[in-house]
Amino acid sequence: MRQTATNFPGLLVPTPLGFEGLVLYEGRDIRIHIDLDGSTETSSLELARKIAGDLARLDKKCLRLIADESFSSYHVTWRAGDGAPNPATLSATLQRSGPGSREFAGSFKLTSIEVTGHDTSSLQYECGDVPRGASVMVTAFEGAAFEAPFVDLYH
Repeated sequence: MRQTATNFPGLLVPTPLGFEGLVLYEGRDIRIHIDLDGSTETSSLELARKIAGDLARLDKKCLRLIADESFSSYHVTWRAGDGAPNPATLSATLQRSGPGSREFAGSFKLTSIEVTGHDTSSLQYECGDVPRGASVMVTAFEGAAFEAPFVDLYH
């Protein structure tokens, strides 16, 4: 049986597929799940350490990406209604008071970190207020760099 991971900036316990635990960030516990996915324990834990150690920068970067990539989708799809926007009502809908891009991104809070193997990581965000019930996952396939991540908005 494996032991709890050492040299990790949080609490980790072994699972059949890797590790689960908590990382303290901005006074809150952030869940972390590490799935070895065929990689070595050492390489997966190293990626998790890098992510946890650079969480302030990554969080800021991901919130900026959420604002840049999801704000227009929010306006077109969620504020204007599901399906293809109706040009006759779209303009009036978008003119109603709504959040700006900073307010929109600021309504999302980091809730969990997913590490898969030695090169894939995701930061998941839940929405506090705008739009209620939404979540966003920012996924990078190049380790902890987050140079070309994908942003997926869920409602």
